[in-house]
Amino acid sequence: MKKNDLIYLLLLFFSYNLVVYSQNQHKIDSILSIISTTQNDTIIAANYIKLGDLTMYNNPEQAKVYIENSLALYKKTNFSEGLAKSYVKKATYFYVKSQKDSIQYYLDKSIHLYLTLGDTIQAAGVRYNLGIIHLAEGDYKKCLDIMEMNIPIFEKAKDSVRLGSAYLMKGKVAMVRGYYNIALKETYIALKIHENIKDNVRIAEDLFQIGKLYDDLQKHKKAISIYHDCYKLYEDLDYIQPKSQVLSFMGHSYLRIQNYDAARESLEKSLQLSKETNYTANIARTHVNLGTLEYELDNYNTSIEYLQEGIKLWKYMSNPHNEANTKLKIGKTYLAKKEYTIAARYFNQCIRIADSIESLKLQADAYQNRAISFEKLGHYKEAYQDHKKSKTISDTLLNLKRTKAIEELNIIYETEKKEQQIENQNSAIKILEQESKIKNLQQIILMITLLIGSLIFGFGIYKIRKKMKQHLQEKRTLNTALHNTKKELTVKTLYLAKKNNVLENLKEEAISANTQQPSEQKLYKKLVQTINFDLKDDDNWENFRKYFEEIHEDFYSTIKKKYPTITAKELRLIALLKLNLTSKEIGTLLNISADGVKKARYRLRKKMNLTTKESLQDHITKM
Repeated sequence: MKKNDLIYLLLLFFSYNLVVYSQNQHKIDSILSIISTTQNDTIIAANYIKLGDLTMYNNPEQAKVYIENSLALYKKTNFSEGLAKSYVKKATYFYVKSQKDSIQYYLDKSIHLYLTLGDTIQAAGVRYNLGIIHLAEGDYKKCLDIMEMNIPIFEKAKDSVRLGSAYLMKGKVAMVRGYYNIALKETYIALKIHENIKDNVRIAEDLFQIGKLYDDLQKHKKAISIYHDCYKLYEDLDYIQPKSQVLSFMGHSYLRIQNYDAARESLEKSLQLSKETNYTANIARTHVNLGTLEYELDNYNTSIEYLQEGIKLWKYMSNPHNEANTKLKIGKTYLAKKEYTIAARYFNQCIRIADSIESLKLQADAYQNRAISFEKLGHYKEAYQDHKKSKTISDTLLNLKRTKAIEELNIIYETEKKEQQIENQNSAIKILEQESKIKNLQQIILMITLLIGSLIFGFGIYKIRKKMKQHLQEKRTLNTALHNTKKELTVKTLYLAKKNNVLENLKEEAISANTQQPSEQKLYKKLVQTINFDLKDDDNWENFRKYFEEIHEDFYSTIKKKYPTITAKELRLIALLKLNLTSKEIGTLLNISADGVKKARYRLRKKMNLTTKESLQDHITKM
């Protein structure tokens, strides 16, 4: 992350506002006047903090004096909240002075003090700034850990501003790491949160990051559309510096799609606004973009003039990456002018800086272009060596890109898995809550029922219970009609089988128990006749047929139509085979032996014209 961008974020979240304090002597004089005319130490301390903000980046030593004054007053008045805020400002001072250990020391002191006060929200806000520091140092895990820790705190407090900003920071981390799809997802979450509270300042911030992401994904037209929305918001807010920055990035996007007129319009307007506010970083960026525009229009001398201005400013701001990138562009311009020696000189400078900051992409580009310069100068050996170096570095970059793509997919998978687990847990909690509500409701209903019962008792209770049973029975009947019918058929079939089995056993016992007494013989004979009659009772089979055809509609008529010679008993056999009953079960139901079943199946196969290879059971099942 660029240092200027980081400073902007520190200002933004340390102070918890987005107002860009301009270095304005009138404001300083006004605040000093308030300090000199008030006797309230707390008010004086708060104004010293404001002075610290106004002088931090122009005169940091003076800012330090103001902050020390605020600390002394807050200690004197024992105002812990003011002390915590002053520690944050002191951390900002040490950031400007690039004293890393002191930054973390004072941020930790502020966090500890806020937690002692029980203010977890402000503690999370300061912790956010530690995340910014970790991001600047390239410690992405620590930064993400802080955001993950802060998000539930902001959610619980319904602090949508900081919640959205935490997601924005997660998107920024993903963007720096090259995980653009994850970055878009996180930033769009931030955008949705800020849109819900209609916070146009944060919405503009989110849109700006989304625009940059689409640029990185080579979706320049989409980026331009997003930049336009972002610019409109900043214009309504009258934020000049952010407007100039958006215009510069928009101009760069227009360059990428070769819309040079629109690019020039955006860049010239950006340069004008940047100069009005002395926005050095954007002046440098816009000069470089204008230099690129002139290069693409073959205006090489004008291009070099713009690029040289950019280099001066990048050097002034100690931004080696952008300085090296601009030297690369100047080298390419001299290459286009066929001034190969000068071009090689700039490529040399670019390579030295790129090597010191370990920028593989700049090294690969610079070696490749220097190889072309050497080749034009006739230095073929050096050209060949540079081509090899460029190829090696490019291969490394490609492998890194592939690795990043795999890492991003893994992160997406793990994130989705984690989100699914959370969703499942939430669903389980909702089910438990619903069950608890139902249980409570049931208890309430029961209490009401008991109360009513105590009043009307007797007939009233009977009527209520009858209605409840009737209602439940109707509901059960409607919902499970088909299931009940199938169940009824099974029950009837099993009952018939059981009854026949019992009757057969009873018949056998009656026969075996037959005595020689004439009177008893007559009685046993009558009993056996009754059993035989009941075994052959067709009423049971009519009931069976009724239930069977409720499930298998028109089954009997279909069989008769296809096989006219089928008898009533054979129809019963077919129905029992359709129910997938065993031969033993069928024999019991039809009151025939196992051999009888076998013969009946044989006759049925014959009537159906089935070959020996065809299964009777399968044939009937498929009908």
